[in-house]
Amino acid sequence: MVEVVSEERARGVTVSSRAAAMWALVATVALAAVLLSVVTVLPIGTYYWDIYFFVDAAHRIRVGEVPHQDFFLSVGALPYYLYELTQRIWPDGQPLLVGQYSLLLVTAPLMAAVILAADAEPGRVLAVVLPFAFFSLAPVNSNEFVTVPAVDGYGLYNRQAGLVLYVLASALALVRVPLALGSIAGLAAAALFFLKITGFVAGAGFILCAFLAGRLGAKLMGAGLVAFLVPVVVVEASLGIVSIYISDVLAMLAHNSGGLLRRVLRLISQELDLLAPLGILCIVLAFAERDRLLHSLRAPGLNKITGIFSLTAVQLALMTVFAISFEMQNTGSQEFIYLWPLLSGILFLGKKLGGHVRLAVILLLALTALPTFSKAAHRLARAVAIMPAQVSLNLPELGVLNSVSSREEYIRRARLMREHYTEHSETYRTLVQEGEDPSFLYYTMPDTQLLYLIDLVEGMKAIQRHEQEAGVRYESIAGLDYVDPMPLLLGRKGAKGMPMGLDPTRGYPAGRHESYRAGLAEVDAIVEPLCPLLDQRADIRAIAEPVLAERRAVRIDPCWILYVKQ
Repeated sequence: MVEVVSEERARGVTVSSRAAAMWALVATVALAAVLLSVVTVLPIGTYYWDIYFFVDAAHRIRVGEVPHQDFFLSVGALPYYLYELTQRIWPDGQPLLVGQYSLLLVTAPLMAAVILAADAEPGRVLAVVLPFAFFSLAPVNSNEFVTVPAVDGYGLYNRQAGLVLYVLASALALVRVPLALGSIAGLAAAALFFLKITGFVAGAGFILCAFLAGRLGAKLMGAGLVAFLVPVVVVEASLGIVSIYISDVLAMLAHNSGGLLRRVLRLISQELDLLAPLGILCIVLAFAERDRLLHSLRAPGLNKITGIFSLTAVQLALMTVFAISFEMQNTGSQEFIYLWPLLSGILFLGKKLGGHVRLAVILLLALTALPTFSKAAHRLARAVAIMPAQVSLNLPELGVLNSVSSREEYIRRARLMREHYTEHSETYRTLVQEGEDPSFLYYTMPDTQLLYLIDLVEGMKAIQRHEQEAGVRYESIAGLDYVDPMPLLLGRKGAKGMPMGLDPTRGYPAGRHESYRAGLAEVDAIVEPLCPLLDQRADIRAIAEPVLAERRAVRIDPCWILYVKQ
């Protein structure tokens, strides 16, 4: 009788936990909708301008352009289609929140499927869903470049890939029904493929870990393969972009093949507070599972392989290796959050361990799981706390980009620096010739991001003045900069072949330069920003030089040159 009552109670807690988890997921989606409707301004931060090419790409998609074909992407097209769809519902939504919450169109249904199909210890499903809810809603990375309270426009697709990896890891950790697990894993893999290829590789690694542990049979793998291939084949058949995407990925791989050791060391240094206890945890778990390890080593054939790879210590170590392979490529992310679904299982396992081993496991789990959450929560709290004291940029010419705020001192400095760069252009030209910018951390400072927007408005006004004086109208315009929202803001066409985030030093292979120049050659006007002169802008100009040489240069503003057809 005691056993029956215990089973019923356990089953009741499981149902209650499943319901609580589902309600938490529903609340997450509802809160995202509320925030998109209410929050219109956020504090601008480091590399915030990365969000502008989401806005630009969504506009291009809306007017009929096709990613990879008509404009270059260093990642998959899914984030931009999700952005465009979400922006249709919230056209005045704060751009960063639109980008952050648009992923819920993919992750929320998949996580709901995980909850419904989960077969785990009471409370574990909710323990997995709650962190997913927080990181889905938090538009911040876990680390920062400068200690300025703000949200993060950069690293968005890294956060998105991390959240899909989280859903995939949740399915692998919680779901036991083969058809359900295979379908969720396949769809998550397809989403990762169309998000960021390094995330897809890490996800494939997670699936490989489960396969080596003997958890994925033929039926499950078949379901997963179908779930993965169907969207890939449909996209290729309807848009023809998968083959172009793969070609670009291979070109970028060759372009960015150097510096592997440096990236690994940077990541380890940055995440040592997490990786150090994680490594020790693997060692402690290996000690706790030593009897299983010895038994597996004596087992014959495949049983030996599955026995070894089913050890929690081995699973965690392998997943960490694949996680590092993903995170070392990222600038800005919510690092390693997708290890929590597995760690949550270790937490419940730790309750069954005895004495000092249990204490060590629980302590190391806390030290591993808390850093990313605490850093992201702290950064989010600082950004929210500072909002009432900040000043809106208040430049209506920016349209939907007029959705940021900052300290009044930063705005004042940005305006002053524009004048300074105008008066001392030769100084910065000398710096550029040496391959240097005004500051080593130039792009990370909030006044730099404010200056970009202020200067963008002045450039738009200068173009309109010139058009009025010359009696012309340029129907298509392209800017020589990392991002190019000017055509969207002026209501003109942009250049075909334009990269979303033009950085010649990484993420933009030389094989694409000709298509970029061909697109520039077709537009009516090309504008070059000069305030300030920057190394990256000089590299972009060098790529465009053959096109500019065929045009007439007009100085329309101290900070802008217009190139028109002769």
